[in-house]
Amino acid sequence: MKNLLIIGIALSVVGLVTEIVFQGFNPSLLFFVILIAILAVGFFRFRKRKAIIAKMLQVTNLYQQGKFEERVLHIHGDIDLCNMANNLNTIADNLEAFMREIASAIHCSQDGKYYRLAYSQGLKGAFVQNIESINGALLKIEKNAKDNIQNSLAKSLLDMSLGSQNSNLTKISSDLDGDMGQLDVVSENIVKIATNSKESKEDVDGFDWGNDPEKIDYGKIYNAKFAILEMAYKNGIEKDREKYEKFKEENRSWLGDYFLFMAVKKHFDFKPRTQWPEADISRHEKNACDKYREVLKTDVEMYGYIQYLFFDQWENLRRYANEKGIKLIGDLPIYVAADSADVWRNPEMFLLDKDN
Repeated sequence: MKNLLIIGIALSVVGLVTEIVFQGFNPSLLFFVILIAILAVGFFRFRKRKAIIAKMLQVTNLYQQGKFEERVLHIHGDIDLCNMANNLNTIADNLEAFMREIASAIHCSQDGKYYRLAYSQGLKGAFVQNIESINGALLKIEKNAKDNIQNSLAKSLLDMSLGSQNSNLTKISSDLDGDMGQLDVVSENIVKIATNSKESKEDVDGFDWGNDPEKIDYGKIYNAKFAILEMAYKNGIEKDREKYEKFKEENRSWLGDYFLFMAVKKHFDFKPRTQWPEADISRHEKNACDKYREVLKTDVEMYGYIQYLFFDQWENLRRYANEKGIKLIGDLPIYVAADSADVWRNPEMFLLDKDN
């Protein structure tokens, strides 16, 4: 059908040109010119829509196979197809988020971590209702797990022989105390997680971020930001200790001096390095660096942990964007600041005066 339409348009154009060449232009031919133009435009628009619809069919076939990574992108011009593609992408995003949350919650429940329920933020309608139903089922599973422990111990008590009743009773009592102690720890952890989450939100809300909705107070944001990062360090360093140490080892060529520079800068009220009151540390002398690395070891580690968090979150964001077909473009600074760890660590590479 497509080939016949192309041949028809081509023959019409050839006939029209021949008519004009041999008979001259006739005003009545204008009708045929307009008709051919309309057919040509309609044909090419039809081909474009057909290609887009074919792409949508390809993506929906992948969804049917349980592969939700693909999206319909770069749809331009046709508003109806744009809306259809956006709706299709939204459905895929919701399905992917729904399945990811359900999988995470069930996996954690299999490990006994019943406090990790599925989150429904960003979802609507039946997705939210199903997540609430699954969360309810997980809570019942947790309750049944506790009941099973108690029932198992009770059954062991009934099955004891008369000859070993006392010893078995002592063992079961000990097991019961241990199991109930573990249940208490689980309950305490759940309460602690909820309390810490609430306290963390209250702590963040308690900082002064500025109160002018039309202007940004960078000074207040700067001070509040580092206070919150200190909280993140205190709450997360031990949990992330293994990953943090690996990050330090992989980037040891430059991280150590940067950590120390920031810790010393904080120690001297964030003054420029040229205004530090001790000349030996200002000149990056080894003895002074060793001294402050020990004296300020908590702050040194805090700035290292902040860098680890940034690299980890940035890598996750970049990977997620790339998986969605989004490319990120960045730039590099065209100069190095005089008050920086780079200049402080390598003064011989820069044009400095006697005071560095």
